Amino acid sequence: MAITGRRRVTVARLETIAAQCQDPALRQWLGAAIRKIGADVDPAAAFDLRGSGALKQRNDLLRKAALATGIESEWQAAGVLAAAIQSGAAPNQIVADCLLAAATAARVLNSQRTIYSILLSTH
Repeated sequence: MAITGRRRVTVARLETIAAQCQDPALRQWLGAAIRKIGADVDPAAAFDLRGSGALKQRNDLLRKAALATGIESEWQAAGVLAAAIQSGAAPNQIVADCLLAAATAARVLNSQRTIYSILLSTH
């Protein structure tokens, strides 16, 4: 459900959705977002669609992609990820899925050095 100019989702509706949610992790995430919105945090930031939450999510997904390459060296894994981003051809489906999700969370640069810095910062 998107929050758009034509159809707005109220906090009460989000609370109803959270109460009906069967997955405890999703219910907890929705509850945290609802509390942030109640504290006047921008909804996009509350749902980690931008800001530090989105960057953390992107970085976590890049780390998972690096692990999925099977390469132990962060520098070499960063090179594989950078090449996959530039060419659009990932070495396996897990890497491809993680890179796609990371790009959805926040902008992913295709520089080996930038990806390497992200990989080192997520240890």
